[in-house]
Amino acid sequence: MDERGPILPLPNVGRSAPVFWSADARFLYVSDPDPAGARIDRLEVATGRRAPWRTLGPSDRVGFVRVGSRMGRWTAPAVAFSTVRNLSELCHR
Repeated sequence: MDERGPILPLPNVGRSAPVFWSADARFLYVSDPDPAGARIDRLEVATGRRAPWRTLGPSDRVGFVRVGSRMGRWTAPAVAFSTVRNLSELCHR
């Protein structure tokens, strides 16, 4: 507990990882572990209402395996992320 009252767990978070807070701290942007891509949802802290915000991934999905780490910044809001690709070449003789 602090001077504002008891500290309560956020509703509707589940296994999601926090990415960044909104500038006014009304929303927490969260991402679920997803091997095929990374959808970032906007979670309204007061109500627990969760809505899709962005889906991360490369524009060229050839060889795309998954989204790696992601970081956000509330001032933009913007997200930087890495991707994992698996490119190979089949040879036939």
